[in-house]
Amino acid sequence: MNVNDKLMSLEAFTGLKVQPDIHTGEDDNYITFNYAAEGVELASDDEPEADTATIYVNLYTEPGFNYMKTKEIIKNYLESLDWCNLYNIFTTTEEYKTNANVVKQKRHTVFELEITQWR
Repeated sequence: MNVNDKLMSLEAFTGLKVQPDIHTGEDDNYITFNYAAEGVELASDDEPEADTATIYVNLYTEPGFNYMKTKEIIKNYLESLDWCNLYNIFTTTEEYKTNANVVKQKRHTVFELEITQWR
């Protein structure tokens, strides 16, 4: 299963850079996504009929960034995908040490979704 193109479309809706797995740029605010689990959802006659994947969409923002608006845009976009079930949204604050003297804080908002596709 590969729904990367649908998740990469978040860039057009949010204006934030979107990358699978790991962010490699210098952006202060960005989105990543990763596949947490994937497996056969339904089988008949000993043949797989549908696959399901659990995917995390991660929104990383600076403390002063209006993340509530972007969170709503992402939520609405994910809910518009008819094959996507959005289960949880949760936010934490993280600290990143960029060198021995500087600590940067980032807000990490996670969208947990489940996607099922028929074969």
